Amino acid sequence: MQKFNKLFDSLRGRIDINNSLVLNKNPLLLHISDTPSQFYPELKRIIKLINPQYIIHTGDLADNIKCEFKPSLLTKYKHEVKKLLKILNSSNTENIYLTLGNHDDYDFINKNKGRMKLYENVGEISINSLKLLFSHYPDYIKTTPADIYLFGHDIVPQSVFSDLYISLNGVNSINIINLETLEITCLNYPLGTNEARLNKNKIGI
Repeated sequence: MQKFNKLFDSLRGRIDINNSLVLNKNPLLLHISDTPSQFYPELKRIIKLINPQYIIHTGDLADNIKCEFKPSLLTKYKHEVKKLLKILNSSNTENIYLTLGNHDDYDFINKNKGRMKLYENVGEISINSLKLLFSHYPDYIKTTPADIYLFGHDIVPQSVFSDLYISLNGVNSINIINLETLEITCLNYPLGTNEARLNKNKIGI
């Protein structure tokens, strides 16, 4: 029955989240990127369950709407992104950071970002003596020394875990960092997320 319930949850877009994350008392950082609007309800549930202290979104806030290619979709884009900004602003998370993707509209997000901090290209923060760099594009941050790199845009490069640094791709997984232990949990996006990004062979384009 438990396996059936997990399968049913998976088919309806639910992510299986380990109880250790839900019961965790250490500060957590949630990293996401290139999020289609179909993912928003599940994102809201994840935030409520794990209560992260930090959220970093590395761009393309409504990745199912490609404004860079079709400016006529801007009205639809604004309608969907407002939903995401409302979810983030109404959460208990104190520190929320956004970087722009190639399908994002800076003026609209800047006007409606609320309490979130917006970076046009590269964001940099320090947490517990750790230096974090984040951007939509991995090439924008890889030339600068840091402890943790967060990015999106494409399925490559893959995430890297080494003694020298941590590099996490937010397209391939929902990344959760325990900021006390540096334990990293990479969750698969719900079924259909890549399809919602319009063409899984062209993720990030």
